Amino acid sequence: CVHLARRGGTIIKEVHREGRLGAHNKKADGDMRAAQAMEPQEVLTIADTRAQDAIASSLRGMFPGIRLVGEEDEDTGGKEVLTRLDEVPPLPASFEPPPALAESVTLADTCIWIDPLDGTIEFVRNNLHHVCVLIGVAVRDRPVAGVVHQPFVGGEEGTVTYGALDAGVFGDLAPAWGGPPEQLKLAMELKHTTNPRVKAAVASVEGAGEPKVSQGCGQNLLKVLRGETSAFVQAAGA
Repeated sequence: CVHLARRGGTIIKEVHREGRLGAHNKKADGDMRAAQAMEPQEVLTIADTRAQDAIASSLRGMFPGIRLVGEEDEDTGGKEVLTRLDEVPPLPASFEPPPALAESVTLADTCIWIDPLDGTIEFVRNNLHHVCVLIGVAVRDRPVAGVVHQPFVGGEEGTVTYGALDAGVFGDLAPAWGGPPEQLKLAMELKHTTNPRVKAAVASVEGAGEPKVSQGCGQNLLKVLRGETSAFVQAAGA
């Protein structure tokens, strides 16, 4: 998953360099509005579908029968070259899943969740540091591992962070995580700042102050992990 998240990021950067995003409303055919004027959940680009195709098709080729849940419709996929399992470089020796997790992972019990381009609207707006590739692993409906790749942060290959239950957090940054900030710092996406329940909840937290507005779930969670913020707040069902 780490290697495929990087590959998804490479595709996203390639589409961005070419400048032909193909942004449109995935929920309403014929919507003539500019993509920047659409709601975040409405926007789809070529980068979304190409990245998901590369990740999902490669995983199915490596692990036939694996259950996958992708953010985007796969009807437009099937065109990307598959990555073979023997092409995937090993993770650093320091990353070893605990025996209990390794023994519990079976094909039938495992489901992989893919968001090929978290922050699509920010990608269209050229706010590239908000963009991430997200891959999560669940076993028996319990999340146990995940990968967050930031294609436009760091060097040419971007910055990847990954971890697993009882194994730890690893990645390109050393260390990949940090302690909590000295003062309470909350963050949320703009769409949640006007939600009455969220506003009431934040107001009830002593010392919370004004939340920092920051777009994109993946990079917001990384900020919590790295100690840049204390918590990422969202409305129910987000």
